[in-house]
Amino acid sequence: MDCAISRKKDSGAIFHMPIVSSDMFLGSILRTIEVKEGNSTKMLEKYHTDLSLVLMDDSTAQDLVCNACIRPINSPPYYTCGAHSQCNFLLHKFCVDLPLSIQDFLYTSVTKNLISPRLDEFFSLFRCCSCKKYCNGFGYVFGGSDSIFVDDVECSFAPRVIKHDSHKHHPLILTDTSSGIESWKSCCGKSCFYGYCCGLCNFTIHIDCARLPKTVAHKFDKHPLTLTFASSNSTDIDDICEFCEEDIDSKYWFYHCAQCDQSFHVKCIPSQGEFSKIKFGGSVKVPCHEDHPLTLARMMNLGSQRCGYCHEIIKGFKDGMALHCQDCDFWIHFYCGYRSCHGNISPPYKVYTL
Repeated sequence: MDCAISRKKDSGAIFHMPIVSSDMFLGSILRTIEVKEGNSTKMLEKYHTDLSLVLMDDSTAQDLVCNACIRPINSPPYYTCGAHSQCNFLLHKFCVDLPLSIQDFLYTSVTKNLISPRLDEFFSLFRCCSCKKYCNGFGYVFGGSDSIFVDDVECSFAPRVIKHDSHKHHPLILTDTSSGIESWKSCCGKSCFYGYCCGLCNFTIHIDCARLPKTVAHKFDKHPLTLTFASSNSTDIDDICEFCEEDIDSKYWFYHCAQCDQSFHVKCIPSQGEFSKIKFGGSVKVPCHEDHPLTLARMMNLGSQRCGYCHEIIKGFKDGMALHCQDCDFWIHFYCGYRSCHGNISPPYKVYTL
């Protein structure tokens, strides 16, 4: 099969987790990939059609997010749009080298093709088959443009074998767990299509939980929060999440600050929540509010608002999306913005281009 990607024969790397940085981890994986010559040019031509992307070496820029993998750009070099100052289209240098097609990491006879959000459709997004998170970045699709089976960039390049501090005795192997495993008692208790399994023990963790960083930051605590694994002896509710003020079940992983004795659900960490693979900040004009553009906002750190379209409450301090007019403080649900533009129908999980 003439596929645009293959693992280097001599790589054979076993990645040790938890990771330190999501973008550094993805970059280290992609550097073990052999990419066909000229692939970078094809990427730039296909997904930013005015050919205005320029390579930047600015180490002072902050709060940059890659449009492909939806991960922070913490260091140069990276690509940015040089034609339009308001474009905000950015790519890691290693994401420019993403192959246009890959073989599935488990079913190697299956080819997956790179897709990106439609540039003319603000509401483009899909739900990743592997981690179940919503994403408006690039992805790899099984089959044609009408397929609902899409993996985001990060999940598409998940390593086959890892060693994880939560199970130090044996390596864990990436496995199709869509049948035979009802729950994920080792990490979060939820079901998942792919996971890392120990062939010798009854131990399995999510593909997404395996990638949780060793430490994270949260504005409610001045110290780094440390990933805390489930206690095999604990079956009770042991703590309260400082963010949502709901119970933390210590059978599952959470983040903790030992200095302040504060704990947080994984889902309450902005960089790890359900909408952590959405790039926020883009703007769109919708028919129900034609005077000003609306900006895509994340509700995780915002209070509740009243939707100007359906007049229901937009729940605040919950991980979700909404559209906000900064000029007149007008708010609508994300899906109400879609309905305003496309009629009174629910938005699709995917609107993208091959």
